[in-house]
Amino acid sequence: MIMKKTSQYINEGRGILACPVCGESLRSNAKTIKCYNGHSFDIARQGYINLLLSNRKKSSDPGDSKDMIAARRRFLSTELYSPIVEAICDLIEEYILGNDEVELRFVEVGCGEGYYIGKLEDFLSQKHSPSMLYGIDISKHAILAAAKRYKHITFAVDNASKPSLLDKSVDVFLSIFAPFYVENSLKKLKSRGFIIQVVPTKNHLKELKQIIYEEAIVGNKTANNLELPSKIHLHKKNLIRETITLNKNSTIQDLFLMTPHYWRTKRDLKVQLEELDRMTVTLEVEVRLYAKAT
Repeated sequence: MIMKKTSQYINEGRGILACPVCGESLRSNAKTIKCYNGHSFDIARQGYINLLLSNRKKSSDPGDSKDMIAARRRFLSTELYSPIVEAICDLIEEYILGNDEVELRFVEVGCGEGYYIGKLEDFLSQKHSPSMLYGIDISKHAILAAAKRYKHITFAVDNASKPSLLDKSVDVFLSIFAPFYVENSLKKLKSRGFIIQVVPTKNHLKELKQIIYEEAIVGNKTANNLELPSKIHLHKKNLIRETITLNKNSTIQDLFLMTPHYWRTKRDLKVQLEELDRMTVTLEVEVRLYAKAT
């Protein structure tokens, strides 16, 4: 087996993954990783690690399906969501990057097929910033797709509500269109760590929602406001608003399938989308930077 570059983090004792059973640090050993207490987990041939314990699953195949992951990859490859990437990188450059000798640990929770953490890897390499990057998702299909494409990022199948990470080991958490469990994650964040969260406003994809919902509600409110404990505060908030054009029905269908709206939509309303060859939609999200106090 050819080990990925990031597997060296675990082997050298620099990694931040923790045993989901006992919380001890993990070291690589041939095709497995193991903690001091002997709990062992396989490293897949594609390089990812499965840390999701069976008692933390709500189904036999949790998370996004293979079809949803494929649709997300096709849609994101159009780069129509690149304004989100640019906003994230701008925040990181302005507020987080500093001493080039300090190795930063980035973790995207709910990373899907790896698009955003992969873009971050490209950005950090251009800035010559030494970094370790990790992606966590409960979907095995998502992590498999991510590990196949992004060879220098460590990916793990894991439950985002209780990530298998060492305490006070993470410099930056990223949560992009995904639930974020702030209390458990704060334990993993360093004393001067950050959380970057991207959440949609009610206007996000409003044109799509007006078709698939009989009573679409639009407005300026946003979702997923973090319940902030005293140890963290909102440091910066940017609103990203763009108009994007979908020039093919296949692109419309991919966007639809990668959203939770797909599963809530009646069949007759789905048919209306199947008949469209072109569509203009609103991309509107908040990009938030939270800072942890010392």
